[in-house]
Amino acid sequence: MGKPSEPIPEKLQVALRDGVVWVELRGEITFQDSIRAMRAAAEAARLHRTDRLVFDIRGTHHPEFHAATLESARMAPDVGLNTALRCAVLGDEVDRARLAFIEDVAANRGFKARAFTDVEQASAWLKSGRA
Repeated sequence: MGKPSEPIPEKLQVALRDGVVWVELRGEITFQDSIRAMRAAAEAARLHRTDRLVFDIRGTHHPEFHAATLESARMAPDVGLNTALRCAVLGDEVDRARLAFIEDVAANRGFKARAFTDVEQASAWLKSGRA
């Protein structure tokens, strides 16, 4: 078995809501925070037997966003995330370009991921089963 889970920092919260794992990140985010969030999401999805995830990154700042997004996508399978999962990324309206970049990187890696600025739209997409 793998090593025990690391403690989850305050800026990272994980919860199950209506059968969907919600991972919320807040504040200044490092690459290691991103990896912890992905690992926590994978563990929660296994525990709750769900293939639906939301990564809520509203109100975050990541100084190395582009490089970290590329590396996070490359490492996702190593931390337990796979292409069978449906992932919605929820971001701020002002971050549309970053959200589009996340969608492009995810698609290039074969992940079923979409980015949204509206919670209801993200939830509806996850429940719809559409790509």
